[in-house]
Amino acid sequence: MQVFSLRIAASVLNLTPAMMKKIVFLFLVILNIGLSFAACIPKDNNVTLGNNNNNDAMTDNKIAISVNGHQLTATLVDNSSAQALVELLRKGAVTVQAHEYGGFEMVGTLPQSLPRNDEQITTTAGDIILYQGNSICFYYASNSWNFTRLGRIDNAESLNLKNIFGSGSATFVLSLPEPTAVNGMTAENNAKKTEVYNAEGQLIAFSTDNIGHGVFIVKETLADGTTNTRKVKL
Repeated sequence: MQVFSLRIAASVLNLTPAMMKKIVFLFLVILNIGLSFAACIPKDNNVTLGNNNNNDAMTDNKIAISVNGHQLTATLVDNSSAQALVELLRKGAVTVQAHEYGGFEMVGTLPQSLPRNDEQITTTAGDIILYQGNSICFYYASNSWNFTRLGRIDNAESLNLKNIFGSGSATFVLSLPEPTAVNGMTAENNAKKTEVYNAEGQLIAFSTDNIGHGVFIVKETLADGTTNTRKVKL
């Protein structure tokens, strides 16, 4: 059928067999170049891109929490409220004077209001909640109400948060964590190979230096051969 179609095209265009052979040869060359280029594009099955419609899906966003001499970390959920909190912390650490409330939480006022994504939530110990847009709550027991989830304290199940938070009042200092260091070097500097991909999965750089602002996928291959893939927002 394809040969018959080519013969019809040659007849209509008044092409000689020699000219048809040249056209077919040129087409095959172009097709081969295209396939070779596609094969060279790096693929990483560990990199997942695209929109996440689950507002409570955990991301790589971390914050540090200092309270009563204890150093904690928390993982934020993926919603506009948590993103706004990160942007606030990019300006510097935030100190929250919190007080005990209801026998299940410590609550304090943020320096500015954050977007609300309220829903009916039953909390557990370790949950970090935004209430009415300007109050942040750190839970050490359960409560059910309509408010916004911000994140959760890491390893909360193994911590006695009631004792850590204390009773009455406490000062919480929120900040962005420092990059993990290995022998004085950050994980990226310690990597044998670093690849940076944009949101479309295209390799754009081999370092996060001077790549501008946005969300990127960073794949690091360490000296021992292990790989670490993470999503970063710059």
